[in-house]
This record gives sequence, C-alpha cells and structure tokens, in this order.
Amino acid sequence: MKSAYSSPMFLSDNTAPMHPAINEAAFNANAKGSPPYGDDEHTKELQAIISNIFDRESFVLPIGTGTAANCLAFRTLAAGRNGTVISGEEIHTATHEGMAPELLGGVRIQQIVSNPGGGVTRHSISVHSKFNSVHAQRRATINRMLIPENIREFLGSKQPVDLRHGAPAIGISISQADEQGRVYEPEEVEALAQTAREHNLFFHIDGARIANALTLDTELNEDKSIQGLRQQTAKADSICIGGGKNGCPGADVLVLFDRGKFDILQNHAKSFGHVPANLYESSAKLVSYFKNGLWLKNAHHANKMAALLREKIAQHEDDNAVIANQVFVGLSQDAVSKIVEENSAYQPYAWMSGDKFEWLEGDIYRFVMSWNTEEEHVLRLAKLIQENSRLLFHTHHPGICVNDGDLKAAGYTTPSLVFA
Repeated sequence: MKSAYSSPMFLSDNTAPMHPAINEAAFNANAKGSPPYGDDEHTKELQAIISNIFDRESFVLPIGTGTAANCLAFRTLAAGRNGTVISGEEIHTATHEGMAPELLGGVRIQQIVSNPGGGVTRHSISVHSKFNSVHAQRRATINRMLIPENIREFLGSKQPVDLRHGAPAIGISISQADEQGRVYEPEEVEALAQTAREHNLFFHIDGARIANALTLDTELNEDKSIQGLRQQTAKADSICIGGGKNGCPGADVLVLFDRGKFDILQNHAKSFGHVPANLYESSAKLVSYFKNGLWLKNAHHANKMAALLREKIAQHEDDNAVIANQVFVGLSQDAVSKIVEENSAYQPYAWMSGDKFEWLEGDIYRFVMSWNTEEEHVLRLAKLIQENSRLLFHTHHPGICVNDGDLKAAGYTTPSLVFA
C-alpha cells in the first residue's frame, strides 16, 4: 500500500488522505462542471449504485459531515415531534457531536446501557435466548451495548406521563461500529429495529464506520458484506454511510428508503445550509468510493492492520467484543512520550483516564488504522508499545480484556475480564 498517499498517523482514521481514485474522480467532475443542487449525472448515478447495494429503492443525499447527516436524519424522521432518541452508551451523536442533535436534529439523545453492573444475569440472557449464542448473550451485557429488553424497560418506566413536561421517545439510533470499535451482529441490529417498530419509533444507523463493521473476516468477501448490510438495514428508516474516515473525506451519504421522507429531508438540508450548489463533486467522489467495492477494500485493509497490531502486542481477542479498526492500549505518559519521540505521527488519542483501574499505571489510549496504514509502521508501533508498556489489553468499558500474565502479576486471579 506504499505510495505518495501513505501516512503512518494513528490518531484517527479521519487523518488519512483522500484515496487517489476518489481524488481523480473529484478532479474530473470539476473539470467540466455539472448542473447544481443534485440535478447532475453523478448524483443520479450515486442513487442507482446505492439502490443496487441495498437491493431496493433508496434515496440519497451527500452530506459534508457525519454529524450533519445524523442530525438531519433525526429531524426528518421525527416528523415534527419533539422527543428523545434512545442510544447505547458509546454512540458518536451523544459523545462527540456537541449540541448538534438538539440544535440541528431537534431531538435529545438518551443513552441507556445493558446491565450497568456489568455482569450477566438470567434476565439479560433470556432476552438473547433466540440468538442461541452464549457469545451474543455475554457480549451484549458485559460490553454495555444496546439490547431490546433495556429499551422496553426504559419505555415502560421512563416515559413522561404528561407530555407537556417531558420528552417521549421517538426513535432509536446505533453506531455501527461504535466508538470503541465494537460491532453489533446482524441479528442484534434486526432485533433492535423490530423493537423500534413495535413501539412506533424510527430506527437510524450511524454508519460512519459501517464499512469496517462489514469487513471483519480475514479475507474480504464483498458479497457477504453486502448481504450483511441488507440484513441490518431491512427494517431501518435511515443510515448514514461514512466516507470521511475511509478515504473519501468531506463526503458522507445519508440514505432513506421512503420518497416522502426524502422530500422532507431535502427541504431540511437546504434550510440548514447543507446542500451546496456543487453537490456534483461530493456525488462524483462517492460514486468512485462505492464503485468496484473500494469502500469495502479500504475498510478491510484498516481492519487487517488493527488485527496485526493486536497480534503483535499479544492482546487477547475478546470473546465479548468484535473489534474493527481500533486498538486500545494502557500506556503511561512517559511511554507515550517515548513512542511519539520515535515518530510524531504515532501520537495516539487519549481515550480514558486510568485512575479507575488500580492495576493500570497510566491511561487508556486509542490507535486507529486507516485505508493507507502500512504494515511496516504497524510493526514498528507494536515494537515501541512492547518496549514501553507493562500492561497490554483491549479496553471495553466496563469490560476489559487484558493479558492474563499481567493480571496475575498485578495480583488478580480472576478471569481476563475486569469490571470497572
């Protein structure tokens, strides 16, 4: 993957440059110009491509940022209702999008978690019994991901009796993958979408890293990835597919499956300043992004590089969390300084204070792999981490998968899951 577009930056996948094929598509689109506001051949082609991917009529609007795409979806699907959108604990709209859900989306994000105590209970397991999978049962509860029963409990106990004084639930939104790289299984997404329908709530998927969520296998299988996407969105009202974190900066696409709602979306988007005259440029970039499976190829490479880093630093593969292109490591500030001194581009993102973990001397840092991450930089980073870190682990608040040897050295005799 070595080229002029290569970069070793691990701070986030949104630091990666535009893929050369997408860059070329943008240049060509601007070389001749097109009709404005989406009445161009590129936008029409994009809609045809997306409809083919989902195998049903789809309506698309390129949006410059994922924040705007998510919030415009909320405003459109709320259909004039003022209320709450239920989400899991680690959803981007609640943790990294400021007041945008309220100001642009017109909704309040209500985060609820699965079994806050962190343990598996008979009640929580029964919720997932239809999946017939201990893996799914434990993952949903230990890693605090959204599950249908917690939604039903919230709807049964937290809804305002007097609507004049409260904000009733009007929708459900998940991030796929979420902020810690965890991925919902297709059956879990289906169950959440069905729960939304049962309670007359809309269902939205923030797919900023949906391509990473679809390409977790060792070998890329594009047909399987597309089938997985169709399964997850069969009962969804909208999905935002990210480009900005996957080689197509400045171009996400908001997809709806209802023509009437799409007409409303276009009005909202224009009213809030999110329909540029030269929309054709974003559409041209996205056509290149989706054509020939480039979006899946880019994400699969990033996932492979993350798996390589986990392998080289001897992290356990957490049975309770399917991880995409992010790696979380416990490091002291001194260790981070030594890593950055070696290469300033290796700067990680400071994710969480380590104060709550008595066995951790340092904080939790996130390293993110991108479409252009090179193996040589991953191997060098792994060596630096091994040289400068005593404890290596996945972190999934509150479940943390650590090296068993390190646990024993720290005085723990419990299994590799440690609860905050």
